[in-house]
Amino acid sequence: MRRRDIWAAVHEERALLVEVLRHLTPEQFEAPSLCAGWRVRDVVGHLCGLAHQYRRYTLPIFTGVIRNGFRPNRFWDRDARARGAAPPEALVDELARALGERRHPWPAFPLAETIVHGQDIRLPLGLDRTFPTERLIVVADLLRLPNYPPTRRTPTHGLRLEASDAAWASGRGLVVRGPLKTLVLAMAGRPVMTDALTGDGVPALTAPRPADR
Repeated sequence: MRRRDIWAAVHEERALLVEVLRHLTPEQFEAPSLCAGWRVRDVVGHLCGLAHQYRRYTLPIFTGVIRNGFRPNRFWDRDARARGAAPPEALVDELARALGERRHPWPAFPLAETIVHGQDIRLPLGLDRTFPTERLIVVADLLRLPNYPPTRRTPTHGLRLEASDAAWASGRGLVVRGPLKTLVLAMAGRPVMTDALTGDGVPALTAPRPADR
């Protein structure tokens, strides 16, 4: 996808997620998400924090990580919980104000954040979304990079990942085959239905571990 097309995808995914959030009950905002230890409201707080920090480029992120002992996940966790304490309406309005934000130098990153965290919210609530294949490919290519994200805990090294529903494959080693959307979530460290995956590499990819923030 071209850069401008990725940004268009980011804006649409954000808008669709905001529409979902506007229809959630207060109880649903308190529900656990797929992102370990976070409620739905904490995930929304995290997305609001990302949008706010991108507006000011990345300086707030770097200073926040430094203040938390160079532990990125600790910074993201504290920031998400602090922002997520706001009333649900305020959280959704804050995220809505960032729908057209596009200052990030690497648009694949906010696309990945929006898609993965959107599923963190949707799936535990019994909701789902069918994503355009080209968007999932952009996210899968990003997650497959050896140094992305810096807090990665999913061991994709030594695995060959093959989508069963799209023309996408990456890597060498033990094979993991399944729907691209499931592979994306597994690469992001989320718990997935392992019966949707086949291959000798499934145990290595889906072993329990903290999710990437």
